[in-house]
Amino acid sequence: MGIDEENNGAGAVILLIEHDDSDAFLFRRAVAKIGFSGEVRVIGSATEGRAYMENTLEPSSTDGGEHFKRPILIFSDFRLAGHTATKFLLWLHQHPKFSDIPVFIYSGTASGFSVERLAFLGAIGYIPKTPDVEVLAAALEPFLPQSEVRHRAALEAMSRS
Repeated sequence: MGIDEENNGAGAVILLIEHDDSDAFLFRRAVAKIGFSGEVRVIGSATEGRAYMENTLEPSSTDGGEHFKRPILIFSDFRLAGHTATKFLLWLHQHPKFSDIPVFIYSGTASGFSVERLAFLGAIGYIPKTPDVEVLAAALEPFLPQSEVRHRAALEAMSRS
């Protein structure tokens, strides 16, 4: 599935696992400022995040048969209700259907040790929380899929760092 510059991610889903409504609001504003026109799906806990991902595989009987769209990127707070970002990442990257989805930690409280450990478990980057939409948009912009080529280049640059 390619994402081209003309649609700026239209139809694509970014999954944000974040329990704080104001942080989710700022994240959505920053993403919109960049021009991403897809959906930002906000999930409040790691448990809900795992359930969402499982529902991308097949509809469940508990959600009325809705099949959730597979996200192209996941941003997760470090401190999560349900279980930690560490457990969520470990589960996600052990699942063969999800191991290719880029995951970023979006947090204001992660320590250097935490970021290193989460990188070991598969997170490819850390985006610090900020109340400044301009600063957040600048931090997010290289990773949002406004074009497939630009998205790959940003991920490659991140892996070389």
